[in-house]
Amino acid sequence: MTSNHDDLLCSVCRLSAHYDVDGVADSAVLVLAKFSSALNPNMPKPRVNFGRDAKACAAVETMFLIVTRYGDCVRSSWTNVLELVLRLDKLDLLPPALEALLDSDVWGVPTTGSAAAAEAAASSQDGPAANGTASARSSDDTATADKGPASPGGAVGRPLKSARQRRAAGASSRRNVGGGVGGGFLRSVTQLIALQEPEYEAKYATEVEKECEAAALDVLHNKCAIQDVFADSRFLKQEALQSLVAAIISAPGQLPSPPPLSAGQQGSGGVLPGEAGFHRSTMDKAAAGVGVDWEAADLCLDLLLVVLLRNRDRLSLLWPPVFDHLSAIIRGKGVDGNLVAAAAVGLLRLCQRLLPCKPEAAEPLLRGLQLVPNLDPEVAWINAEVIAAEMLALVQAASPHIKAQWAWASACNLIKMTSVRPEAFPVSLEALRWVVNNNLTPLNYVLALEASVWFIERAALEHPKSKERCLSLLGRLTAWLEGWAASLAGAGLSPEQLLTFSNAKSEFWLYLVEMLAKLAEHPDLQVRSAATARLQQAAVAAEGLGVLPGSVERGLRERLLPPLELLSKKVSSKGASKDMPQAEVTVSELVRVVSKALLLQLPQLVTQPGFPTLWLAVLSSLSAAAASGNEALSDAAAAALQNLLIMLHDMGVLQPGWSDSQHNLWQHTWHVAHKISSNLNPQMLSPHVNPARQQAIAAGGLQSLPQLPHQPPQIAMQQQQQQPYAGNIPSPVDAAAAVAGTEADGAVPVQQQAAA
Repeated sequence: MTSNHDDLLCSVCRLSAHYDVDGVADSAVLVLAKFSSALNPNMPKPRVNFGRDAKACAAVETMFLIVTRYGDCVRSSWTNVLELVLRLDKLDLLPPALEALLDSDVWGVPTTGSAAAAEAAASSQDGPAANGTASARSSDDTATADKGPASPGGAVGRPLKSARQRRAAGASSRRNVGGGVGGGFLRSVTQLIALQEPEYEAKYATEVEKECEAAALDVLHNKCAIQDVFADSRFLKQEALQSLVAAIISAPGQLPSPPPLSAGQQGSGGVLPGEAGFHRSTMDKAAAGVGVDWEAADLCLDLLLVVLLRNRDRLSLLWPPVFDHLSAIIRGKGVDGNLVAAAAVGLLRLCQRLLPCKPEAAEPLLRGLQLVPNLDPEVAWINAEVIAAEMLALVQAASPHIKAQWAWASACNLIKMTSVRPEAFPVSLEALRWVVNNNLTPLNYVLALEASVWFIERAALEHPKSKERCLSLLGRLTAWLEGWAASLAGAGLSPEQLLTFSNAKSEFWLYLVEMLAKLAEHPDLQVRSAATARLQQAAVAAEGLGVLPGSVERGLRERLLPPLELLSKKVSSKGASKDMPQAEVTVSELVRVVSKALLLQLPQLVTQPGFPTLWLAVLSSLSAAAASGNEALSDAAAAALQNLLIMLHDMGVLQPGWSDSQHNLWQHTWHVAHKISSNLNPQMLSPHVNPARQQAIAAGGLQSLPQLPHQPPQIAMQQQQQQPYAGNIPSPVDAAAAVAGTEADGAVPVQQQAAA
């Protein structure tokens, strides 16, 4: 090959591009690629042989010149280009500019840090700058086209490696695992026979050989501009770009096909592995992935991510084959663990970089996020710190752009999954705290609440130093619900929207009470105290929230009263102090919560058909508290019941003849009341007998109580119904979906951060 030949080929390619003639550029690249045969990792001294062959140097330089200038006309010969790039990687001849491109575009510039830095992550929202200049030709484009939130993944968790270091570490681990001692010895002997060991070549090379090697490096690093093939891929036409992506995907070999996703995995984004699942997988990995070059697959993954980031405007065009490729890596049987981890982290990096600037591409990107929880348990365990750091970066950079409940389910699932590893727990906690403190929405409220309870339970058992930070989430979750409800006041809602939001508020409140009641049964006293304090706040807030009376009734009967009765029985049992220290304190607080909730909501509750059943449950729970053998609890139960009896009597409910279909509630109430305290009897309802009550009436303290008509209580309860709502209250997930649909209509402003 001479310079005249090079100019002739370039001219032919230029003409074919001008007249839109297919196949000419492919033929030229195919011919020129044949001259690169000297760059063969299996041949002795490939660098020297290539630098000595002037024709080969000129051919390779011309080939990359054609590809970078007339890449729009290249189709099938992208395979030859990728094949040469992979050989250069094996020979350690890739230009530093390409490595810099991979680091700046995909992996960022990590800073040293560890999981201990998670304490500072809450106050640091932005990571280190990660953009850089890929080449002299495209430096300006890099500065403008690839601006985006830099990943702070290196600032917390395990420091991320550069692209070159990561591939080298993966190759080393593969040799150690696959070859063992014998494999390493045979490889060394083979390299020695071929005189291919880099140290050997450098030590015993002649001056002529050194000059040839320098000439080869000059051509490949300075004249070929290999990095521009990928950095400037955003200028390619659609067909050429699709061909390039297809070549990158197929270059390492055929990856094993992943098993189909189950219905549960498709909906929830995978199954959360526990500690036991993080041990070495029992899959037979030797039978899958035969013929795949894993080192080449590492580099191709990096190149694929660069092309995607450089073509964010055409993501919808490129995503289907890329998604299939990433799915085959993450979920395929027998795929190299280093490649799986890189694919998972790369997916998270794509979401971090693209979601803020391409909201319309949110759905396909977040569908990719659902793949990450399907990681092999061993890979997930080893890389938990890195994945946790990437999730923190993702929620910091892109959480406002996650507007699908299934996507939030995958994100919360990942945050919980990574927290199982102790070293990753602080970083995972910071990710959850960011969501709760900065980006709660009706879509993720239930998921964030469930995740918060998960973290509180783990912190109480394994991370006592983080317990306070976890418990603070409960206050924020309770306050957000009040603020969100207040933000809807005066929004001009239609009757249908009022019904939707009333149901949603009621269901959210009910789920909050359920989670807090669950924590109220926790063995840790600090956890129980925090839960009961928030329960009291939720009970007081129910009226202001506009919680439907049916939900309040369910919350008391199904969520609050069972743990009250259960803990009361534990107090009376022997050995309870060991399993649950100071359980009587929690019972006393629960009695106060139940009493306050009933006193505030009694005018609405007595109109509910299920009030007799609720009242029987209240009597049973207070009786259990009084029978615990603790004098303070007996007094608290008696005082609470006295207030309720007086209020029910003044409302016209507690009257002789009060009954339902199965019980004489008047007689049963006084029978239980007398067992709790001998001072509780029908005579106490008379102001002449009860001086305290006489003073309260004289002071006007009872005049504001609503009065029901003076007729048999069971008839009055049937006639004085609250305005009913259509259908049953939906589940929290259905309620969130309904709210999202209403807000998407544009009639109601989305309140993501309502003031507490």
